[in-house]
Amino acid sequence: MGSKGPWTGRRWRAAFLLAALGLVLGWGPARAQDDDDETDDPTAGYGWKGTVESAWAGQGGGQNTETLSLTSAYQFGESGSSLGLGVLGGTGRTEGIQEGQGTLTLSGVWGVDAFTPNLSLSLERAGGGQTARTADGGVGWDFSDAFSLDLTASYAVQNHIAPTAKLLNLAPSTLTSLSADLLSHSESLGLALDWQVLGTLGFSVGFTREMDYTDVVQNLSHTLSKPVNLRGWINTGTLGTTLTLGDRWSLGVSANTGLQYSPGNGFYNGRTGKSDVTAGPTHSHFFGGGTDLSYSFDL
Repeated sequence: MGSKGPWTGRRWRAAFLLAALGLVLGWGPARAQDDDDETDDPTAGYGWKGTVESAWAGQGGGQNTETLSLTSAYQFGESGSSLGLGVLGGTGRTEGIQEGQGTLTLSGVWGVDAFTPNLSLSLERAGGGQTARTADGGVGWDFSDAFSLDLTASYAVQNHIAPTAKLLNLAPSTLTSLSADLLSHSESLGLALDWQVLGTLGFSVGFTREMDYTDVVQNLSHTLSKPVNLRGWINTGTLGTTLTLGDRWSLGVSANTGLQYSPGNGFYNGRTGKSDVTAGPTHSHFFGGGTDLSYSFDL
């Protein structure tokens, strides 16, 4: 997926969006639901549901990603509890090169009255020898019909192939190659407030604090290694809106801005997708945004 054929990149995303909009305009409003006769059905709310989503996100001087994902989850009644599986494919940047990526995710939600604790585990493989293992957790709180609060936390471990020996001014004999395996990890905490208007239009505002660590560089055969121990951080504020089209389609738009600290000297900057080569620490402001279109269905 690193090279762009006639049906990848912008053309692939545009075709998906045109097909989706055609379905929306052709179908019109979703058919009305007739649930009056099912209120006493003990199996109501149980079953498999799925979602297909196309998304794009970008930042000035940072990552530009295009993804298409499919998720399915078994719903346990009206409580909000579920178990799910998801797959994602798309493109992202590794050491400045746009590469293909794929992710497999397992997720679970436990509905407890107005609270919904959740946990997901994912494995990502991407071009440039990149792998990532991520654990995402959180809890949602619906404190009224219109307002909800979400607290999120994430921990991820990554590694990829990089020209690390050259970036860190290491002698080639130290790692036996100018290309080496770079290990890093990240931790983040986030808080978001959601406001649902008339059941069709939603707004959200959030803040995320992320800590990024470049840990170890090692040769490709993993027989020699050198601790790096560089730490950076990112503060990000986000605004978003979601429009629900019938009971199947939704369209989302978001914008974000923030401040990043990088220690330089070979620190791997996940936001830009490449290793920083500045001789000293830097602070940088950034702006970004994204769009997504999703379709939900019953399996």
